[in-house]
Amino acid sequence: MIATVAAAVAGGLAGGAARTDGAAPPARPAAAYLAIAQAGNARLETGFDRLHGPDRADPATADADLRGIAATEHLFDQRLSRLALPAGPERWARTLIGVNEARVALTRQAATSRTPAQLAGYQAPLTAANVPVEQAVRAIRASLGLPPPDTD
Repeated sequence: MIATVAAAVAGGLAGGAARTDGAAPPARPAAAYLAIAQAGNARLETGFDRLHGPDRADPATADADLRGIAATEHLFDQRLSRLALPAGPERWARTLIGVNEARVALTRQAATSRTPAQLAGYQAPLTAANVPVEQAVRAIRASLGLPPPDTD
């Protein structure tokens, strides 16, 4: 799984084709990106707060948190894929979608954990899967003229 994530980032670093569906970039692509990112981040923050707090040791409730997190990440990817972006940000969007979907798959696997030990076993791989996602987020934001994301 981590190899898949690393390969997707490497592909994004190498570049890729711009959107070919003929859609014109929005007048304010940075604002369009921020709108979907902020909505997703708010939902993710709630899910992770529960997962790292009261639901940490209970696989049944952690399962629901993880499924919600995966669904939110996937929805973000769907929305991002529909944005018409200039060529540079479009390449990073494709990279971000690839690495994020790899993380979604891992999150869904973690949701199948039936014991606290199984659940804890996913912590390191999920943390590692965050690295290429964060790199792609910083890259797309920079290509759109946006500041780096908050790290709170």
